[in-house]
Amino acid sequence: MQKNTILLLCALICVGSSRSFAADAWPPGKNIGDAIGVQIKNSASKEDLEAIKETGFKYVRLDLNWPSIETAAGVYDWSGADRIISDLRLSGLNAVIILGGSNKLYGKMVPARPDNVDHLKEVSTAPATPVAMQAFARFAAQAVSRYDGSDVVWEIWNEPDLYRFWAPKPDVNAFSVLTELACSSNNCVISAAVCIAYSPENNRSF
Repeated sequence: MQKNTILLLCALICVGSSRSFAADAWPPGKNIGDAIGVQIKNSASKEDLEAIKETGFKYVRLDLNWPSIETAAGVYDWSGADRIISDLRLSGLNAVIILGGSNKLYGKMVPARPDNVDHLKEVSTAPATPVAMQAFARFAAQAVSRYDGSDVVWEIWNEPDLYRFWAPKPDVNAFSVLTELACSSNNCVISAAVCIAYSPENNRSF
């Protein structure tokens, strides 16, 4: 596999869904690869995906980064996402797709904490205002409309209990409102969409 592909074993835990199914129906099957997946970067090649499939995994987890896709208000560039999701489907892999990433179009830039692991000087605030939340919900609805299927589970945000992903500081109330709004938006577009939320790093602080 390419060195720039992050391989991370991750338990895929469904904590909320708009579909109705038995508790043991997702993920299907009883093999370890049915319930444990691999985190990938969107730069993963077809060869990477085939190697993941041959290893026995059936799920991968990847980001659809909001600011990378909506670079101007109401304008979405899906070209990179189109490529990786098409390759995933050709390989026969299922996907947990994370919708997230603070977008400076709807927030403001604030000084980053000195100890931030990405060595950034500034970070964009998370979508905590009504305008920003509505914009994120529109992005989520566009993504679900474009890519949803029986092979996709949608995850709202990644590790919102960490400053790194929810600046200027984690806010459980704002995240709860955002999740409800985004999932409601998804259900209006694709009523069968499976939505999950909260992939925590440290739930004691959230």
